[in-house]
Parts: sequence; C-alpha cells; structure tokens
Amino acid sequence: MDVQELISSKAVFYGIRLEKDDPYLERNLARLEIRFRERYQASLEKEEKRKEQGKPPHKTVVQSVDENRQRLETVRLLRAFLSEN
Repeated sequence: MDVQELISSKAVFYGIRLEKDDPYLERNLARLEIRFRERYQASLEKEEKRKEQGKPPHKTVVQSVDENRQRLETVRLLRAFLSEN
C-alpha cells in the first residue's frame, strides 16, 4: 500500500490514525519518526558491534535493520506527502 492509499483509507499506522483533519497528526508522525530513527540506529550499532567482534551478521539483526529502515522511510514519506498536500 502506498502513502496516498494509507492516508485516504484513514488507516492506523503504528497507533496513529492517518486523518488529514487530525491536528496532532504531524506531531505524532514526528515522534514516530524519532522513535524509528532511534531503533534503526540501535540496529546498526548492534550489527557493527557483531562485525567488530568478528562474528557474522545474525539473521535477526539483519532483519531488524531492514525492518527499521523501512519503517523510517515510510514515516518520512508520510510526512513529506502530508506537507505537500
């Protein structure tokens, strides 16, 4: 589902109802972006730590990095879309 469909369907995205009329939507998305950025950075740090220890990348760490990156990108796309419209 793309960003425009998410917003037009008024879906709930990680506890946030995506309604353009919601006066708190931008603030809630900003907070969500911060949280996902922190999670993404933590995942990257875990992966780097494993590399420093000479261990191969762990499946769950690699998956976590990918999922957190996707969540962060989605929130950024939502915020960009809302600011343009």
